[in-house]
Amino acid sequence: MITFPDFVQESGSLEAMASAVVAGPLDRAIRAAALRPPPPEAAQFMISRTARELLALGAELQRREGKRSFYLDQTEVAKRFGVTQPTISFWVRQIRAKGIWKRTGGGHTGRATEYRYLVGADPPTMTAPERP
Repeated sequence: MITFPDFVQESGSLEAMASAVVAGPLDRAIRAAALRPPPPEAAQFMISRTARELLALGAELQRREGKRSFYLDQTEVAKRFGVTQPTISFWVRQIRAKGIWKRTGGGHTGRATEYRYLVGADPPTMTAPERP
């Protein structure tokens, strides 16, 4: 498993990042998020790279889900980003407090929480990501 910071550092260029082979759906969403410009809401979180990357991931997951909520497993995201789960949980709370994401389904042990990206994401007009 590769963390997001390691992925970006090892890839070096957008071309290399685009051609990298990554295993699962979360990894593919992280890769796609890294290739897109950050969502405008990321400017509210200039203090934290993790928060900006999390917002970008949320936007990408919402893009992939369209009108449906997206699932976010904070433990798995923390592993990929190379931070702790409490760090991801803190930034999710901050993102929700600013009204950018809305929790739509409860998570619990073994089940990811569902969210909707409310600001800046218009799922019906978003284009589907290209398949690697």
